[in-house]
Amino acid sequence: MKAYPYTVMRCAMLFSVYTAARPGEVRYAEWSEIKGDVWDIHAENMNWLFPSPRNDGHCMSENGVRVALRAIGFTKEQITPHGFRAMFSATANRHGINRDVIERQLAHVEGNSVRGAYNNAEYMPERVKLM
Repeated sequence: MKAYPYTVMRCAMLFSVYTAARPGEVRYAEWSEIKGDVWDIHAENMNWLFPSPRNDGHCMSENGVRVALRAIGFTKEQITPHGFRAMFSATANRHGINRDVIERQLAHVEGNSVRGAYNNAEYMPERVKLM
């Protein structure tokens, strides 16, 4: 991935691996969401981390990372952008990380949507250490 020739897509692929974020979250990520070592994802989007190389003022395309992965030789059976999340979870679990910490980092919330909505800081010290 580090040898991929297009900087934006190369960075987006690596960011996907490093953060285990959903592909849409990576696509719409903004610089204003980065605060020190923490990425605080919010819904309003204006200044893209990964701008479109073809459409000024837009974020990269929905399939940008997927296309970049195929261009460097990965098949869909080997990896997908969303598959970075599964790889992250499997690796963290193999290393004995608390499952609740992993689930919060992956933004997998409980069935109680109200509790989940107010729980984004849960396990924050452990999550920072994990990342």
